[in-house]
Amino acid sequence: MTAIISLRKSSFCQVFPLVSIFLFFSFISFSQSEAQESVTEPGNLQPVTLQLKWVHQFQFAGYYAAVEKGFYKEAGLEVTIKQGRPGMDFVEEVVSGRADFGVEMPEILIARNQGKPVVVLAAIFQHSPQIILARADSGIRSPHDLIGKKLMWRFDSAAELRAMLANEDVSLEKINFMELTWDINDLIFGNVDAISAYVTAQPFDLEKAGIESAILSPVNYGIDFYGDCLFTSERELAEYPSRVKAFRDASLRGWAYAMDHPEELMSIIRKKYRAECTLEYMQNEFEHINQLMLPKLVEIGHMNPGRWKHIGATFVKLGMLDPDYSLDGFLYDSYLQPDDYAKIKKIVWVLLSVIALIFISAILLLVFNRKLKKEVLERTGHLESEIAERKQAEEALHENQIIFQSFLENSPVYIFFKDHEIRSLMLSRNYEQMLGMPLHDIIGKTMDDLFPSDLAKSMIVDDKRILNKGETVTVVEELAGRTYETTKFPISIDQKTNMLAGFTVDITDRKKAEQDLQKSEEKFRNILENLMDVYFETTIEGIIQYCSPSAEVFSGYTIDELIGNKVAMFYHNMQDRQRLLEELSKNGHVREFEILFKKKDGGIYDVSINADIYYDENGQPAGMTGTIRDITQQKKLKEQLYRSRKMESLGLMASGIAHDLNNILSGIVSYPELLLMQLPEGSPMKKPLETIYDSGRRAADVVADLLTVARGVTSKKEVLNLNAIILEHLQSGEHQKLGQNYPGIVVKKELDPDLLHIRCSSPHMKKILMNLLGNASDAIEHKGTITIKTANRYLDKSLAGYEDIQKGEYVLLSVSDTGSGISEEDMNKIFEPFYTKKVMGRRGTGLGLAVVWNTVQDHDGYINVSSSETGTVFDLYFPVTRDELTADAKTLPMKDYLGNGEKILVIDDEKNQREIACALLTQLGYSAESVSSGEEAVRYLEQNAADLIVLDMIMSPGINGRQTYKRILKKINPKQKAIIASGFAETEDVKETLKAGAGAFIKKPYILEKFGTAIRDELKKE
Repeated sequence: MTAIISLRKSSFCQVFPLVSIFLFFSFISFSQSEAQESVTEPGNLQPVTLQLKWVHQFQFAGYYAAVEKGFYKEAGLEVTIKQGRPGMDFVEEVVSGRADFGVEMPEILIARNQGKPVVVLAAIFQHSPQIILARADSGIRSPHDLIGKKLMWRFDSAAELRAMLANEDVSLEKINFMELTWDINDLIFGNVDAISAYVTAQPFDLEKAGIESAILSPVNYGIDFYGDCLFTSERELAEYPSRVKAFRDASLRGWAYAMDHPEELMSIIRKKYRAECTLEYMQNEFEHINQLMLPKLVEIGHMNPGRWKHIGATFVKLGMLDPDYSLDGFLYDSYLQPDDYAKIKKIVWVLLSVIALIFISAILLLVFNRKLKKEVLERTGHLESEIAERKQAEEALHENQIIFQSFLENSPVYIFFKDHEIRSLMLSRNYEQMLGMPLHDIIGKTMDDLFPSDLAKSMIVDDKRILNKGETVTVVEELAGRTYETTKFPISIDQKTNMLAGFTVDITDRKKAEQDLQKSEEKFRNILENLMDVYFETTIEGIIQYCSPSAEVFSGYTIDELIGNKVAMFYHNMQDRQRLLEELSKNGHVREFEILFKKKDGGIYDVSINADIYYDENGQPAGMTGTIRDITQQKKLKEQLYRSRKMESLGLMASGIAHDLNNILSGIVSYPELLLMQLPEGSPMKKPLETIYDSGRRAADVVADLLTVARGVTSKKEVLNLNAIILEHLQSGEHQKLGQNYPGIVVKKELDPDLLHIRCSSPHMKKILMNLLGNASDAIEHKGTITIKTANRYLDKSLAGYEDIQKGEYVLLSVSDTGSGISEEDMNKIFEPFYTKKVMGRRGTGLGLAVVWNTVQDHDGYINVSSSETGTVFDLYFPVTRDELTADAKTLPMKDYLGNGEKILVIDDEKNQREIACALLTQLGYSAESVSSGEEAVRYLEQNAADLIVLDMIMSPGINGRQTYKRILKKINPKQKAIIASGFAETEDVKETLKAGAGAFIKKPYILEKFGTAIRDELKKE
């Protein structure tokens, strides 16, 4: 009986505490439920997802701010923000539960009345950003101007745009609608006349392309909708009302922060969320969003039911919403607030608790006796059950020991346990291979016993920290040329840390692979950083994602300015971009595609592009990669090569003409000279013959110009002072005649008295002066000034038109005028032979500047020309020589070069040339014979001797002068004396003949003094 009473007391004492505990935990459960529904304890955040309506950009800045500034976490929320994509149903994402909250336009009201259980929480934009955008030059200024035009937009959106058209009585059937691609290039290139757009984005893209925009905004036509509404589902609001309130409040708090700190949010969006837009783009976006939100005037998130009714009425008018629609349950403000729910819950929980207490008390009274009997039976079998459980536990422990030991025996990972003295307790079998000793010899050893000293000390420090502070440590260690990564952690028994364990992984191969990858990346980076060409990666829309450092030098922009920007900004002609895209679309790649690019400073340059389209995992075009090469200089070199070949061709033509003219002029120059020598004083024929002779000499000067153009003319260079040559020319009859033709022009001299000497041909220097002064006079025509300047200069940098110059001392000859200047178009052609702007019939042959150019080249000099509307300056640079001046050459009297009956053989295929040469030789006192070909000359000399031969170089048909002379030297007389006479420029044949032994090269037409002097000098040679 005592035992039973004891049991009853024991049971009764156990039951009532249970009742109390139940009631206590009921209240606790209520409190915890309430706390969990309202504010989650730190470290236990509720995860929620926000679905955006587009990709990351400043349009959603408030949500990023709430994440980055911790507003969501303070509200007990862990928020994930998902980007949108084209074609995504944002309402369905929230209703289906794939997202808890979303962002949508006012069309969400239509979704609500189509059965979608959504609730709008806040209107972020007080005005909609949607507009119709056109080019300013399209003529579209009002909705009526869209009639008959191509308009690109989304039919499932842009309700306010449809309302605008309806308000203006513009029928949709009168507009040619096209599917919206969001590609601004369709508008830029005229594929469409207008597009539906956002005022925060596309007008900026149009402006960057240099195109003025025209905007049709619904607000200007009586349509004013909200924009970017924050919403959730009825299920979310019903189950987690406090969470909805917390999310809404934290989001609006984030928007307030974002609008006060735009620059900070722009940086976060670009760096963390990798937005593919430039800083300039986001600044433009912020400015427009600020105007749409009006945060200083209207509370962020504010919604007016009356305005929603106006929006609904507009939808009804457009046929997008039933007339009997309802706003009931749609607006968040119409719901009970979380505090009201809490009060109701509390009352319900209290009532339930009281009812539960009464009910449980009644039940306890009924079952008390049964419980008492049951306890007696349970106590009886308790010992038996306990014995059985202990036996099962021992068996389970033995089984676990077998499993654990098997794991240690076969683990590929090194596993270890150490005691509080840091001795090895248990190890996996693979330690035998690592340490080279049996496992039983390792157990019980310290780290000093097993590992090298430095490694052991490091291990002991880590192990003590784990045992003393309860930390988990991961370290990387080197042993015997292998690399290991070890993770160690404490093991506590009865709340006391008295051992540690860990596992070690051999990461040698992984580390080597990482190192190889790093080397490969560094190699690739070095290649890119030192690449002269630009390597680039873009999206399929042309947004730059990466470019090599050379792009900064290449474009003038910094890398930060380039990343996120569009390649389209570089095109000088947008038609080039269209051609490039067509080629890429057709072939998937382009090779050496040449177009014009523009730099940041506006400079234009030629580029060659190699590019390939790359594809995503679905086989869709994802972007482009390629290289860009600056070929501006290469094209200039090609142009220079073209001009050089052109000059060479013209030179060959000029040489041929000169040869023929010299042969013709021989009779005009040589015969008058002979006749003048034979005429008596006072003969009436003297003046006409002098006129003929002078005309012939002047014609010979023109031929000399042709030879100079041919760049084969032989000029004797002497050490002279350019000042003396200038002064001599200014006293010449040629210059005096120029002054008579242009009496209003003043010629000024600014000659450096300390001018250094140059090695030059005086006649050619005078020819340069004559041509430059003549051209300057023609440029001025009436009144003006020509300035001749000389100076000493040191050149150490390139001049325009020259890739490289020889550094050193130069004499500058500068001829400037106050004329009308040379046009940019003419500047590239002024040195071409026969190019002239002079009126037909006036002086000039078109050879003047070509002669100047070739003479300067022949003297190893440089030319720099600058011109404007106020005049032109020709700067000529000639290398300085430190040699002494050449003594003045004097005209020889005829008696000094007369012959003494020596026999001269003239070899020439032109009959009149043979006759002229023989007549001159006879006049000079020589015995002259002539033959008409090289072959005839060889036959003649086989039978007859000649003291000297006069050898024409070009003879046809038959062998030429060089071949003739070599046959004579080889077969007849190896010491045969000869001079060369030719109307052609000095050629390779002339040079070889001179090397073979010929004495001199004289030009036709024959001048008596030069002809006689050359023969006399050669005959005197031994």
